[in-house]
Amino acid sequence: MTRDSPLWVVGYGSLLWKPPLHELDISREFVRFPGYIQGYARRFWQSSYDNRGTPEQKGRVVTIIPSDQIVGTPAFKPDVLRYELAGNADAQEIINDSARLYSELRVWGCIYYIPPQYAAMATKYLDFREKDGYTIHKIHFNVTDPCGHEDVLQGLPCENGRYIVESMIYIGTADNESFVGPEDVEETARVIRKSAGESGPNDEYLLLLHHEVEKMGGDPYLEDLVTPAPDIFAALRHSLVAKHVLPTLQHAAQTGFILLLLLCLDVASNATGIWNSSKETVQRGCYMADHDIWNHRRRVPGRWTSAPLLRAAQEKRPRRRN
Repeated sequence: MTRDSPLWVVGYGSLLWKPPLHELDISREFVRFPGYIQGYARRFWQSSYDNRGTPEQKGRVVTIIPSDQIVGTPAFKPDVLRYELAGNADAQEIINDSARLYSELRVWGCIYYIPPQYAAMATKYLDFREKDGYTIHKIHFNVTDPCGHEDVLQGLPCENGRYIVESMIYIGTADNESFVGPEDVEETARVIRKSAGESGPNDEYLLLLHHEVEKMGGDPYLEDLVTPAPDIFAALRHSLVAKHVLPTLQHAAQTGFILLLLLCLDVASNATGIWNSSKETVQRGCYMADHDIWNHRRRVPGRWTSAPLLRAAQEKRPRRRN
């Protein structure tokens, strides 16, 4: 990357919902594309002592494992056989063949285009954010939807309608100190349930990740991780409520009636009792609904909000006539 080159960075974890430099207005100039990484498996095999845990109670965050390393590491194979190769009649052959396994594995995620003038700033930010065991690597990312920004992708290789981008990515490799390695999914869920760090609760990270990936192509490992013990994620898993409310929230936010809608939800919840248990999920759902709206947020007691959006909503309310 030169001073005049843009920065491409792939996200397969928290970058899916929290873009680089998300607290700054310049992040609105970044372009996000959905797609996938070929030949890798995503796992919660990386511990976190800062963002989603503490040195005393380390949480779990995701990293990705390349197909050749899975083939060469017997301890990694059972997990891939259980999830990515489940139901495949040739699974036992594929798990020992790097080329065939590469073709079978796919990690859904996103890639950000960051203009040249912000590339150095974004890299510095990401280096700090990913400091707990992650290192920079180069990877090819398959863009599945240009999202109306073909101009940004112009000149890049294109295969079968998919643009291929050589990009920077942060990976927690198997030789870093924070790498946990294969772990029973129930144990991972238990750790996630009781961990929290500077960026928030660990279970929030899991549910946000699951939500984002489910919209793209799904991930059987993530699906299993959020379902083995429903009581663990009961409060957060009221995402069904959020799923039905989100479109209304998003429309209301864009039309300036978010405050009125939140008030209506509060009133309705007093009768149904749903809001008390799912309040945080709905509020996090607002944040997930459209990162262009909810990136610029501030924390106030008990609620995720967007300061610019709230001001706009207040300005649009009709004045009371005497």
